[in-house]
Amino acid sequence: MVFGPDDQRAAELTFCFFPHLTELVVVDARTGLPGRPQVVVLKADDVLSPDFYTRVEADFSQLLRRTDQPFLRMMGLPQEVEGLVRMHGLRAILEKLGEKLSDGAGDCSDETDLNSTVAVFLCGGPFLALEGDRMRRVIETMFGARLAGKPLEACVDALTRLASQERAAIDLSPAADLSDLIRGDTERYATLWQNQEQR
Repeated sequence: MVFGPDDQRAAELTFCFFPHLTELVVVDARTGLPGRPQVVVLKADDVLSPDFYTRVEADFSQLLRRTDQPFLRMMGLPQEVEGLVRMHGLRAILEKLGEKLSDGAGDCSDETDLNSTVAVFLCGGPFLALEGDRMRRVIETMFGARLAGKPLEACVDALTRLASQERAAIDLSPAADLSDLIRGDTERYATLWQNQEQR
């Protein structure tokens, strides 16, 4: 079950996405399962595998070919596709998580996975503005109720490392160049309204 910002329950699974990176952090705080609680860094290629795309394409094909109320179906297609991608993305992450944590001891059932509460944390904006100890304290506050010891340390280390990489990726993106250009904060460009003597 995925819940929204008004839901105050602590999530059993938290997916931490960094929009400009190819890694995500999964905080698996479920108890009573082998190898949990645990923090795992997954690569996009592991989750968005050929199997993921095949499943999405097959389900999209079925959505597209429904004949009952075809015009109404077409109007609602974007929302249905979003739900489809979200469902298969969640399934792919849970499958990869099961592989990473099974350690030969078997893994939890799909039913246990599907009954877990899930939160999605998009790591950007104000979170990336935090530095050093402040960021570490915020992460410890966010996950300290469910994690302790090595899993909490692993969570803090993974999120701070990827936050630093996300900041660097944003600084290198064309959008950053454009905003610097507009503000006049770059050495590479000059604007018509900028006083050249101040440069």
